[in-house]
Amino acid sequence: MVNHRIKEGLSRTVTLKTRPSHAYVSNSSTIAFLLSTPALIAMIIDISCQLLHDLIPAEYTTVGYGIQLTHENPTVIGEKITFLILLNC
Repeated sequence: MVNHRIKEGLSRTVTLKTRPSHAYVSNSSTIAFLLSTPALIAMIIDISCQLLHDLIPAEYTTVGYGIQLTHENPTVIGEKITFLILLNC
């Protein structure tokens, strides 16, 4: 059994300002002024890793198996967004 300090209900709230690198770009189209969903998911993963990093032994890693995402409104590049990451075990 791994000795860790991960507990259900742990959370982290982070506010980030979106950057041009977060815009939607693909081979067929570009929407340079809006936050892309893949960039949003990458931000969520980064914040989650920050939350869990100090809670597990150095020789271990965590693996996510699900994400609940509601991306209801467009976010213009340059705007700030607030993330609430909540751990469910």
